[in-house]
Amino acid sequence: MSLNIIEQVWLESAILKTCGVVVQGGEFTIHPEATGIMRFFSLVVPKVTLLTNAVDPELAKPLIQYATQVTISLDGPQHDKSRGVAGNLDGVYALLGYLKNVGKSTTLQITLGPWNARNPKLANDNVAWFIDTCRQYDAQPRFNIASDDGLLGTANYEQKADALQSVTDLLYEFATYNTFERMKSSLISGARYINAAVGKSTSKAFIPCYSTSIYSTINANGDVWLCQGLEEKEAVVGNVLMDNFDTIWENSSGKRKDYGMCQRCSLSCQLTGDLAYLQSKIDRMAS
Repeated sequence: MSLNIIEQVWLESAILKTCGVVVQGGEFTIHPEATGIMRFFSLVVPKVTLLTNAVDPELAKPLIQYATQVTISLDGPQHDKSRGVAGNLDGVYALLGYLKNVGKSTTLQITLGPWNARNPKLANDNVAWFIDTCRQYDAQPRFNIASDDGLLGTANYEQKADALQSVTDLLYEFATYNTFERMKSSLISGARYINAAVGKSTSKAFIPCYSTSIYSTINANGDVWLCQGLEEKEAVVGNVLMDNFDTIWENSSGKRKDYGMCQRCSLSCQLTGDLAYLQSKIDRMAS
């Protein structure tokens, strides 16, 4: 999507100007108008997050001045093999060093899946490495839990309750003893809620998803998706090249509510955060 189109879409929307933006790809830093897009967002929205894989740190550096924060994805010490890009981890380290030097708010995220958490020892080793990396570069940690077969696969959810339990126990232990205060409460809440909802049960727990009510994804072709974790065309509720985003959002309220009950991702990137949000609501109601 070009800078000109992005400007038109955002300036015509009352809703979008009040929301934070996560700019991602693919790899957004290779977009030919990346600098102009980041500059525009920094002027019209309250928060701009640049999500990058740090494939080329030199492409990311000019954009950082316009970002409220930068998020970088990691897979563990075997990062290059997982991503299929030789030298990518060195690029991540280089960008992290630059971000630390300029004092930019930085988040490192790791998704626990069969590639790095197929057994408790591997999960522990990768989480320990990840925490050390966060501390070295003054970055905040974020954990996602993949729903892929091998860890939590949705097709065999009943057989994998033990795997889910071991992962949440691991995160709970980290949350209890780590020094990252911002993450502590959300990790503890998420782990407690997962344990309470699933435990050793042999049936799939029902966990409502709030993603469709508070997030939206706009693809490069203008399509507005209910959730970036969905692939079917029915999850597209409109296109900003043809309609105003506010109209699309308002007209899709019923569909967004229905898809919030879809339960298809088990515990994916979106739903993991929702667990902490839901537990915080429960805690507030109880206090």
